[in-house]
Amino acid sequence: MMYCVKIELQPTSAMTFRVIPGSNLDIATYPFLPPTTMSGYLRRIAMMAAGEELPKATVETKEEGAHYYALPPHLLTTGAIPIGMKGIHKTHRKGPSNFKHFGFSQIYRKKIDKQENIQLHTWEYFFCESMVGFVLAESSEHLVGFKDCEGWGCKIGKEGYAVVHSVSEPIALQQVRCAATPSTLLSPESIELEDLYQPIEFYGLFNYQWSSKSSNMPGGPASTQPSSIEGYIPLSVGNPVSGATFTLDYLHDGEDIFIALSWIQALQRGLPKK
Repeated sequence: MMYCVKIELQPTSAMTFRVIPGSNLDIATYPFLPPTTMSGYLRRIAMMAAGEELPKATVETKEEGAHYYALPPHLLTTGAIPIGMKGIHKTHRKGPSNFKHFGFSQIYRKKIDKQENIQLHTWEYFFCESMVGFVLAESSEHLVGFKDCEGWGCKIGKEGYAVVHSVSEPIALQQVRCAATPSTLLSPESIELEDLYQPIEFYGLFNYQWSSKSSNMPGGPASTQPSSIEGYIPLSVGNPVSGATFTLDYLHDGEDIFIALSWIQALQRGLPKK
């Protein structure tokens, strides 16, 4: 048996969840909240709710590398799918070709550098009324603290801001096999031949590769310690069009939650071995 909390996020602006890998001239966005982005977002929300300061996005030393801040490996985020009106707006943004350029941030510029090589590049913004995702754990006790995150908000993705609108109490899930509309993203490998006609979009993602010592990570979601993440591993994802039904093994609450078991198993590939 597994448990989950259902989390609804309320965006306050258009957002960009940058498609990786991608082009520097065409910044595309996923039309959903990726699991890693959701994990990092909730980690920061939990830290703020506990009165901790947000970590700085800096690299301390070249040897040490970047610090990652994500939920502990025993808390699995499914990502979040949009609810209600949604869409992507594509626009042009004016900017320099050199990413080290800092002239635009100066209050006063004495002389315009003719070598700035200003260029136009496209940028996609994703908007929706709300997003719903889940955090899963093997014990309901690990999920109780997420209630404290309600009402808190911070930056999300490459661009955007969202507030935690609501968090459910821990919900018990049982495995069932049936035809249902998934409540989350899907693992493409799990789709049966007879369901290939169902409308679905496919994307490439990356998931965390945790180090073996991450199982001994002190503290919970509000811990100030960096996560023991070594890097990323590729992950394929299917984004079902609203209303599409798939015959799969689901983690089900007995009502309206259908979390594809194969998606959870795909997300667990980067976890440390027990």
